Amino acid sequence: MNCLTDQYFLEELLKRLKLIPLFSSYSTDYLKRNIEVTLLPSLSNNTYKVSINNHSYLLKIPRADTKQFIDRYHEQTNTQIAFNLGLAPKVLWQSESGIYLIHYLENIRHLNSKDLHNPHFISKLVTHLSTLQKSSAPFKGDLHNTETIRNHLNQYYKLCTDNVQNKLKKTHVKALLMLDKIEQYDSPAVPSHSDLTLGNILVEKNKEERVWLIDWEYSAMASPFWDIATLCNEGTFNDMQANDFLSKLINTPTQKEIELLTHYRFLLKGLSQCWQGAFQINKPCSMSGLIN
Repeated sequence: MNCLTDQYFLEELLKRLKLIPLFSSYSTDYLKRNIEVTLLPSLSNNTYKVSINNHSYLLKIPRADTKQFIDRYHEQTNTQIAFNLGLAPKVLWQSESGIYLIHYLENIRHLNSKDLHNPHFISKLVTHLSTLQKSSAPFKGDLHNTETIRNHLNQYYKLCTDNVQNKLKKTHVKALLMLDKIEQYDSPAVPSHSDLTLGNILVEKNKEERVWLIDWEYSAMASPFWDIATLCNEGTFNDMQANDFLSKLINTPTQKEIELLTHYRFLLKGLSQCWQGAFQINKPCSMSGLIN
C-alpha cells in the first residue's frame, strides 16, 4: 500500500525524513518526486518501506500510546548490543524518541510456526539464544522483577475495552497466578529479546538462511525462560516438544526448571493476549507516530 496518496501524510513524513542525515541533503521537491513509501504490518509502531534512488530502507516510527511501556533509550542501547552480537541488522540512524532506519532486507521472510518444528531452524534459534543469554551483555531494562511484570500485565488489561476485559478475565487471573508461582523460583537475569514472536524473526531466503532478530523495543534483563517460553508458545509445542527444546539450551533440566518453563508459558500467553487487547488498533497510513 503506497501511503503517498495522502498529501497531509506526505508532508508530515517528509518533515521527519529531512531530520535523518541520509535524506537531509535532498530537497523536499526531489523527495516528493522520487520517494515511494509503503506501509508494513505492525501493532506498536508505524513501520514503512521507504524507497529512493534504487535503495530501500525500513523506517520505524513508534506509536504515541506505547511511550508509557517502552523506554526508547533502552531499546537503542540493546539494539546496538544485539547488532554487535550478530543477532540484529545494523541501525543506520536512530533518534531518542525511538524512530530508526535500517537497510530494507529484500530477500527475506518471517519465520513461521512450521519452521519451529524444523531441526534446521531450531538449531539456529538455539545458537542465537545461547549467544544472547551467555553474552553477559549489560542490557538496559528489567523484566526479571516479578512486580514489574505484574504492573505491565495489569496496565495492559486495564487498557482493554470492557468487552475485551470480560473475555480475558480468566486469562488475566491465571497469568497473575503464574507470577505468584514464578516468585518461588530463583533464576538468573540474562539479556532477553522478550518479544520473540514469529513477526520479529526474519529468515534470509538464500542458501545460508540467516536468521535475524528484530524489534528489540521490549528487550531487557529477564529470566532465560522468557524467550524460551515465547518460542515454545509460538510453535504451539506440547510438553514433550517444549522439554526437548529446553534441553537444547539447558543440559538435563531439573523438574523445577521444567515447571518454571510451564509457568512462563502460561504467564506470557496471558501477557500477550492482554497486550494485543490493549494495542490492537493499527490504522492504515497512520500518522499517530508522525505528529505526537
